[in-house]
Amino acid sequence: YIDLVFEWQGRYFVADYKSNWLGPDDAHYTPQAMAGAILHARYDLQYALYLLALHRLLAARLPGYDVDRHIGGAAYLFLRGIGAPGAGIHFDRPPRA
Repeated sequence: YIDLVFEWQGRYFVADYKSNWLGPDDAHYTPQAMAGAILHARYDLQYALYLLALHRLLAARLPGYDVDRHIGGAAYLFLRGIGAPGAGIHFDRPPRA
């Protein structure tokens, strides 16, 4: 299930909370470490499917919907790594296919 869909500045995003253990402190939740965990667990496929579902919902319900203007991307929040500002958050907006 999608944990959260939110709108910010006219764009819609999916967010997913992850409790993966990458190490004992914020230093282990680097962009590279989170990207590696995402690829290992195939969360990249998960958020592509979530964004597809969001796209279909918005296309059906939002007047004037445009994927390039309204889809913001996916944020994966590694809960164990969120301590310092911006730490523990992986963001991606896959290219339009």
